[in-house]
Amino acid sequence: MKCLLICLCFIGFSFPIYCHEVVSYGNAIVDYITFVDEKILSSIEGEKGGMNPVDLKTFQTLTKDAEIIQAGGSAPNTLKGLALLGHDCGIIGRIGDCPQSEFYIKNLKEYGVSPHFAEFTGPVGRVVCMITPDGERTMRTHLGDLITFPDFTFEPSIFDDAKIFHVEGYQLPSLSFLHKIISIAKEKDTVISMDLGCFELVREFKEPLLSLLEEKIDILFCNREESLELTGLPPQEAAKKLSEICRIVVVTDGAQGGYIATKKKTLSFRAQQAQLVDATGAGDLFIAGFLHGLLEKQPLEACAESGATIAAKIVSIIGAEIPRNWSGKQNLVLSKKSVHKEMAPDSSAR
Repeated sequence: MKCLLICLCFIGFSFPIYCHEVVSYGNAIVDYITFVDEKILSSIEGEKGGMNPVDLKTFQTLTKDAEIIQAGGSAPNTLKGLALLGHDCGIIGRIGDCPQSEFYIKNLKEYGVSPHFAEFTGPVGRVVCMITPDGERTMRTHLGDLITFPDFTFEPSIFDDAKIFHVEGYQLPSLSFLHKIISIAKEKDTVISMDLGCFELVREFKEPLLSLLEEKIDILFCNREESLELTGLPPQEAAKKLSEICRIVVVTDGAQGGYIATKKKTLSFRAQQAQLVDATGAGDLFIAGFLHGLLEKQPLEACAESGATIAAKIVSIIGAEIPRNWSGKQNLVLSKKSVHKEMAPDSSAR
């Protein structure tokens, strides 16, 4: 068979070869970071700490004083963190055909993430992250033509070697396609991880989201607001409740730390002390550290500690990018081991 492949490649046939340890589904989003006071934020429609779409004119007004422009997006942020910690990562999703796309792809590659985007006509999606003096970030999005191209094609073989497929809650508006793509990954015995994204989406898609979690999601990440929206319960009780349908549930609670629940136990963990400058990307990078711990076969408590370590770094700087020369990563990079026992494919479930 190998000889046949070599011959076919020699005469002009090519075959995509993927060796990604972690694959994620998320679209290319560019972050515009700006600092605002509470008075200005209160004049903008929508809830503080959440995410709402705005029209182009409003977006341009909100970003006219943007201090930093970065390659963002929830899933890409998580993958960049994982790649920084030594994991082979690839992303599928959609990207616009504009000059910012070149900057975006270059950024991913610099972090070691392999992009496998489907291109659509139009600019990339854009988000303004408004940071108030308390360090909390509030997002307003202008996705443009991105929302009119929900489906795309990709090679199912991208999951052949993947241990984890991580999806973001921001894809819930494309629910049928999300189900389809997760089903393909599960056929390859890939563990499915999901971050709920924001409480507004949880509120809008609560019932279909609960069905998705029960049918297809192995590892669930959410924060206090998202878990409250989903269950009506405080963090610890929410983690226990959601562990009835997901194998590992992590509910974060800002500076209070959070909870990890499985069907057998519930654990608490502490946040690490940090000077809060900008909360943008805190959840995304916590997930990177936690999944890194699972991939390195660490106990769940140590996974949370890894997540808290990298989250503490990201909230102390502006933006959602960990510097590639961050010295703290050496404390998190361990020798590669086999998949964590909590992540082994469950043939009896779903």
